[in-house]
Amino acid sequence: MAQQEVPMAKSRPTFTIASSGGSPVGDSSSADDAPALQPSELRIGEFAERIADRTGMRRADARAAASAALEVLGDALRSGEEMRLTGLGKIRIVGSKAGEKRRVLTVKVIMDAAKDPLADPGEDV
Repeated sequence: MAQQEVPMAKSRPTFTIASSGGSPVGDSSSADDAPALQPSELRIGEFAERIADRTGMRRADARAAASAALEVLGDALRSGEEMRLTGLGKIRIVGSKAGEKRRVLTVKVIMDAAKDPLADPGEDV
C-alpha cells in the first residue's frame, strides 16, 4: 500500500512514497521472499526539476506549478475527495487519524498494472 503525506504548511510541500514491504499484487511469492522497497523522499525541488525536464518549463515556473498542484491535491485529500489522476491513478482515503497538531490519512492508490513501481523489470504484471 502506498502512503502519501501532504503537510498542512504551504512553505515546503513534500510527499513520501512508502510500501508495506509486501509482494506486488498478483505475485505468488511470500512477503519474506520479496525484496523490501526502501522508502524514499521526493522533495519539491526535485519534483519541480523533473517537471521542468519533461515539459521544458523554466524551473521557477515548474516549482510554482508543482506547489500549486500539491496544494490542490492536499485540499482534495483534506475534504475527502476521491481522485482519478492520469499518470498517478485512482486515490481514495481508507483511514484517518486526528492528532493534536495534524491529521494522518491512509490512502489507497490504484495504479495501472503496467506502471507498478513494485514489479520487477521484465516481470509479467
